[in-house]
Amino acid sequence: MKKILTILLIFVTFSVNSQQIISNDTIWQQDTLFVENDILVEEGACLSIMPGKNIIFNNYSGIQIKGSLKAIGSQSDTIYFMVSDTTGFSDTASVSGAWKGIYFTENNSDTSYLQYCSFSNGKSNSTKNFELNDETANKGGAIIIDNYDNIKIGNCTIKNNYASFKGGGIYILGSDNTCVDSCIFRNNFTYYNGGGIYIQNSMAIINSNIFNYNTALNIDTIGGYIWYVGTGSAIYSSFCNYGNPIISNNKINGSIGVSGCIYDNNIYAEIYNNIIVNNQDVGYFNGHGGSHTHFINNLVSNNSVYYSFYSGVGFFSADLIFRNNIIWGNEAGVWGDPEQIYDFEDEITVEYSCVQYGFTGEGNISSNPQFTNPPEGAGIEYDGLSADWTLLETSPCINTGTPDTTGLNLPEFDIAGNQRVFGGRIDMGAYENQSVYVKINDSQVYSKIKLYTNPGTDKIYIDIPPEINCSWIDIVDGQGRVLMHEKITVTPSVLFPYKLNSGIYFYRIYSDNQVVKSGKWIKR
Repeated sequence: MKKILTILLIFVTFSVNSQQIISNDTIWQQDTLFVENDILVEEGACLSIMPGKNIIFNNYSGIQIKGSLKAIGSQSDTIYFMVSDTTGFSDTASVSGAWKGIYFTENNSDTSYLQYCSFSNGKSNSTKNFELNDETANKGGAIIIDNYDNIKIGNCTIKNNYASFKGGGIYILGSDNTCVDSCIFRNNFTYYNGGGIYIQNSMAIINSNIFNYNTALNIDTIGGYIWYVGTGSAIYSSFCNYGNPIISNNKINGSIGVSGCIYDNNIYAEIYNNIIVNNQDVGYFNGHGGSHTHFINNLVSNNSVYYSFYSGVGFFSADLIFRNNIIWGNEAGVWGDPEQIYDFEDEITVEYSCVQYGFTGEGNISSNPQFTNPPEGAGIEYDGLSADWTLLETSPCINTGTPDTTGLNLPEFDIAGNQRVFGGRIDMGAYENQSVYVKINDSQVYSKIKLYTNPGTDKIYIDIPPEINCSWIDIVDGQGRVLMHEKITVTPSVLFPYKLNSGIYFYRIYSDNQVVKSGKWIKR
């Protein structure tokens, strides 16, 4: 049966005065639309909003989506969702100065798109929002995604929203294939969990977003003591027991909370290439005792916590994979040097990471990472978002990450979009230096080693002078994975890289457990 397409052709203003039920595909293309009461998009119907439109809410109203929503703006024509009068928004006990937000619920067949949209002054502090149950009431200031699969949110701004319990900006529950990419979360607030975004039991990808000045914090006095509560001031992710939520390439600055700008309570999660700097909170906290999360190539620096003895990262799980990270310059409200890494079980394995004051583990260093232009101090008083956290060419963190990234599922690029492994070995931190190759023994005798043909096809020849005792050669790809590991027993030696696809690779030749020659090899 063909759907009826309804087009509203009023181009200046349009007002929805009573509750409207949208049961057929509908397009809003008027310049400004005033919403007086709740709108319901029924299952099977699609509401489309054209670029550059203003959706203005009165009377604490909102939109419930059981079908699909396609609000697709452009870089020059943002779609704005906002309230007509913000008076009273700061009163968290009332619904004044706010709208209900958008509530996606119970759909696993349609796909909704929110692209180049702005969501501001949403407030969730009432159990009368739509048809909310105990799981979704008081949650998700601007957007609630409740058992609704397939939502793509990109290039949006989520700012100045509030939820009393969870998800100041966005709340996601039991929803798979949710992607939040290249968005800005700013000044969103909740008293408890997920200042910017809260994710529970959902396969979500949170990638390349900026989280700036979000808060998850409640201060109370109990028995004469002051208690601070609040987890995941930027991102809270928990209880996804069947897949790997991905949190990557995000920049987090100015967040205020207690137990982690990123709070991770999953059995498995992938947390890569994030910059967590100049927050009033612990940088990252893992609260799952059996977690196997990969926490790799992150930068956690200049965070300051007044009510804790550690401020970098904290863990409850001994099985977490922690490699190639920089944990530096974090301060806590205690005397003496604060804990940069705190392991509640005293069993965490930290490897190939730069940790201020040192941390036991293979490949770890404690030398100054030498950022290009970091802030002058720790905490939210300094602008970590505008600072330059790339590594100077003299940094000890360049080409000193794990020598073999096999099995780590690293992304192809770093946070700046550059090749994740350059120079034959991965760096520590979120940025990959693009000019320095693996440091090698500079003895002149090693300059006599020759590798050819380059570019080549199915054979690589290696000439080793007789006075050099070479042990082996590694061929690695652009993600640092060792694809070939061959012993060198005779000279000349021949390698047969016939299983490698055409592309750019790096080689490392070892003698007495040190790299004596490295470079790039191209297969035609």
